[in-house]
Amino acid sequence: MSPKRARYLKDKLYELYSLLYKAATPSVDFMELVAKSPWIKRNELPKEYWKMSKEEQEKFRESFEYETLYPAEAFTEEEAKTQRLQKKIDWDSYYLDKDTYDKIVNDFINDKNNKLTSIEKKQFRVEAYLGCGPTSAERKRTQDQ
Repeated sequence: MSPKRARYLKDKLYELYSLLYKAATPSVDFMELVAKSPWIKRNELPKEYWKMSKEEQEKFRESFEYETLYPAEAFTEEEAKTQRLQKKIDWDSYYLDKDTYDKIVNDFINDKNNKLTSIEKKQFRVEAYLGCGPTSAERKRTQDQ
């Protein structure tokens, strides 16, 4: 795949996510959400940890920082990529009912203006449902509600 085609598909995928998040509750601009979200680094336990006794490991874990957060403007995308950082976004905070979700995805994929091949349509469908779209799972209601 050419770099030009890869960029086109990435832009189209972001367009699809933008439509999904615009229709979600609460409604949000997907690109703004990503741009304003902090960077996160997942910290690994040091090698010495595995040589500690169970009691030492437990004490070590009490003060260990599993994640390090950095402000959104602290890194460019390229810098973040080289340092293996990701965006910290609570995707499950955004809800879109399944029927609306399906309609948006199907309409987008079948829109002839998007010029997607049959394989790309399948890939978009997988990305739409398994990627970073809003949740369509209904939250369990507690008796207090």
